[in-house]
Amino acid sequence: MILENMRPLTLKPHLLSVSILAAFALGACQQTPPPIPVNNVPLSAEYNRNLLIPPAAPVVDEDPLALQIKAIDRSDYDGRIALLAKYAKHYPPHFDNKRARRAAEVEAKDLAETLNVIANNPQATHAQLLQGFKANGLARNLDVGKDTTTNANNFMRRALKMKPNDPETNFWFGVLLSEGGGMNEGIPYLNKAAKGGYSEAYLSIANAYLSLNKKAKALSALESYKRLVPDDARIPEMVDAVKTDKASIW
Repeated sequence: MILENMRPLTLKPHLLSVSILAAFALGACQQTPPPIPVNNVPLSAEYNRNLLIPPAAPVVDEDPLALQIKAIDRSDYDGRIALLAKYAKHYPPHFDNKRARRAAEVEAKDLAETLNVIANNPQATHAQLLQGFKANGLARNLDVGKDTTTNANNFMRRALKMKPNDPETNFWFGVLLSEGGGMNEGIPYLNKAAKGGYSEAYLSIANAYLSLNKKAKALSALESYKRLVPDDARIPEMVDAVKTDKASIW
């Protein structure tokens, strides 16, 4: 019979080793393939670790000032001006980091360009001229925009013709002049604002006198301010700035 004549199957040792390796290789090929992203869903974290793929870079939080600028109503010009004024009302402006400054620069430029259109209208109201002036003053302090000093000067002079005794108008014009190098020219407007009840004017008077190296008058202005606003925590630092001949009290 045929079965009786068959010899048992034997393999030489080296052929057996090759067969075992081939079996392992075939088994590896038949393993579950790696997951494929579907609809931009990332691969599993375990698979990423196996491939030594580094985790995604952490999302950098936006600066608080930048978030406030984004959140504010774009038609609220006074609100936008007030927000920027906290950082750039006086020169030099102060920011916690470069991202905050950059956000303020973009906002100031946009605000000035928007309000220039309104304030350049011959029929612009006093309030609109004051807004245009403030926006250009902030842009000037941030070194952005075009013709900011010229625009601010034009808008303010028109506003003063309408309301020559308005304390706020005189204050802002005094700030523009005194912090632009015209301390002697700006002080009379600041004094007028102070006498009209605009207490903040005393701080700009002190800063102007400091720039003129008239420390006694600067300290006197700070004392006047302290009597009106005794709880302002900045006063001791400002007094020290005058006594130590710093460039400014801000």
